[in-house]
Amino acid sequence: MDLPHFALTTTGKTQLAAWERKLQAAGFEIRHEDHGDQQSIYFDDRSGLTWEITTARKEVAAEPDARATVDEWIARHR
Repeated sequence: MDLPHFALTTTGKTQLAAWERKLQAAGFEIRHEDHGDQQSIYFDDRSGLTWEITTARKEVAAEPDARATVDEWIARHR
């Protein structure tokens, strides 16, 4: 989902589910998004702003040749 929005991070799925219940009880329509390593819910507030509440990303080890990969990509796209 590529749209201007504000995002807040939860400590995990339990806290995300609690937010979803509270928002639904308050009458907000919730949209779900699976980002692979994190789960998010989106809703629009009463002024039309879009909000995202998401689980924290998992720690990911950097690819050993990440720098070389980036350098190669830049060289090909100059």
